[in-house]
Amino acid sequence: MNSDYVKFARSGGLSEGEIFSKHILKNAAIPIVHGIPGSILGALTGAFITERVYVVPGIGGLLINAINAYDNGVIVGVTLFYASISVLSMILGDVLMSMVDPRISFTSKAR
Repeated sequence: MNSDYVKFARSGGLSEGEIFSKHILKNAAIPIVHGIPGSILGALTGAFITERVYVVPGIGGLLINAINAYDNGVIVGVTLFYASISVLSMILGDVLMSMVDPRISFTSKAR
């Protein structure tokens, strides 16, 4: 709230709502959006522990049971599922980051 760009926006005559929505919220959203893929991956890995401790049926428990039973087909399938979810969450994070931060683009520029 005391940054130079906020003071400059106030001196330009913008209302507090406009300053918040156009300047402060956009800059504050960058670290939040940056943490989304890590949160998704943390929730996926937490499923192993949660399903094992509380004996809840799910895909994390299925992977652990398949490893204990040496069931290679299920191990590969569940690992592929988790890998695809991981890649999709990383791509989602990159797309959201490019929407929030205009300095990030997917095109290459000639130098």
